[in-house]
Amino acid sequence: MVNTKATGGGAGSNGNGNGHGPHVKVGELTMPGGGFTLPVPSCLRDTMRKSLNRHLVLGIRPEHFHLRPIDGNADMTAAVKMHLNVIEPLGNDMDVYMHTRLHDHVVGRVEAQAGLQRDSEQSMFVDLRKIHFFEPGETGMNLSLKSEPAHALA
Repeated sequence: MVNTKATGGGAGSNGNGNGHGPHVKVGELTMPGGGFTLPVPSCLRDTMRKSLNRHLVLGIRPEHFHLRPIDGNADMTAAVKMHLNVIEPLGNDMDVYMHTRLHDHVVGRVEAQAGLQRDSEQSMFVDLRKIHFFEPGETGMNLSLKSEPAHALA
């Protein structure tokens, strides 16, 4: 989960006046300061418009990270540059503990593959159909649900 703030474009504002906070432009979520940019899927754009100037939490489950674009759905995949901290083999899968420049604790569960190296940079691909946005807090409402929003259980 990554804390983000949805704002209305321009030089992102996170309320602290430094212009380095994450922000949403039309159709994309940007984590500035050496972070990353994710296109917001069309099914979530209305939700994000309703959340302008509010802090949000971006949720990506570990199994929705991949080492390459998803076959047949490359347009629903976005690359995020990560620094690999720990690689834990688990048979057919491996857990990869990594971070971006803005977030220290990101875990991906990917298909096992030789050649990944600890303390290296790697593009990880995110399945945009599977990302979620939540209100901040222990029981943050899932804003990504198409039906009635639900609160997370602590």
